[in-house]
Amino acid sequence: MKAYLNIGLVGCGMIADIYLQNLMGPFSDCLHVHGVFDMNTQLMRSRAEKYKIVHQYDSYAALLADPEIDIVLNLCPPKTHYALNRQAIEAGRHVYCEKPLAVTYGEGAELERLAQEKGVFLGCSPDVPLGALIQTARSLVDCGEIGTVIGASAHLVKQGVETWHPNPDFLYQPGAGPLLDMGPYYLTALLHIVGPFSSVSGMSAISFPTRTVTSHPHYGQVIQVNVPTHVNALLRFSSGAMAAFTATFDVWKANLPFLEIYGSKGSLSISDPNLFGGRIEISGPHGEWCEAPLTFPYSDNNRGLGIADMARAILLGRQSRVGAKYAVHILEAMDAILRSADTGTHVKLKTCPDRPEPMDRAK
Repeated sequence: MKAYLNIGLVGCGMIADIYLQNLMGPFSDCLHVHGVFDMNTQLMRSRAEKYKIVHQYDSYAALLADPEIDIVLNLCPPKTHYALNRQAIEAGRHVYCEKPLAVTYGEGAELERLAQEKGVFLGCSPDVPLGALIQTARSLVDCGEIGTVIGASAHLVKQGVETWHPNPDFLYQPGAGPLLDMGPYYLTALLHIVGPFSSVSGMSAISFPTRTVTSHPHYGQVIQVNVPTHVNALLRFSSGAMAAFTATFDVWKANLPFLEIYGSKGSLSISDPNLFGGRIEISGPHGEWCEAPLTFPYSDNNRGLGIADMARAILLGRQSRVGAKYAVHILEAMDAILRSADTGTHVKLKTCPDRPEPMDRAK
């Protein structure tokens, strides 16, 4: 049996740096970066030189043709995810993709079906919920510390990414916006802590039809906004509990909690679910908020934890905590929120996966 799996990485943009740091470090026990491809050859060579990656391909087809590649790590922009993932699956490769898995639920479901047919693993970020913050929150709920969960609230409230991101244009196109770009962190956290969703309702707006970039290197560029930038959603869990979720790039300032879970005996207040570590506060019926210590590992920037979990699942013959069924469920929920907003209807979901297995307390 192989001791590790070889990665072919496609997409050498900003997020690739932290992935490569961790794949070469804490997750090198089960993964090896065999080669990279990016259409920007200068960027590809820079990453390969920095991380001493031997193989640089002149096309995506060449990467897929390399028999040494076990897993394709797709870090490209969202609009390319479906096509790149499909090609890799058809080539018989396992695939781990940055969120979202595809632009629409239909595309995601098709990829899941194809992966099952080909007998390959298909996984997707976010892997942040596998970290110390969300796993500790889940454990507190599972141990009954706040009783039966009756509700939750989540707030992704930010000003536009054009103020800081070096290439913000794609974040205002289909497959992105606050809901599909950042929403998976919040919704996947809720999936781990509470469980799957059964139905949703949504409202949305494009508050500003254009955005002017104030970051470099595209300072002054005007972006046409083609995706909702202010979204409000109501979600019902399969358990019967309910959640309210706001996702916006349109608000300058707010004083709202990132994520709260409400139970029959108390509440949890959880810091930014986009981070592996952070702060959890717990309160009983009559008590004050007090901090609950994190009791699980991975509290640093451990991006790559998801593909490492998938690799270990492949090597050990177990189910992955980042499998396609979870990504497809989250994609369906987001797709349904936007469909509800467009049609003014309440949407019932078709998918209903079990919660992912909890992480171990030891690395």
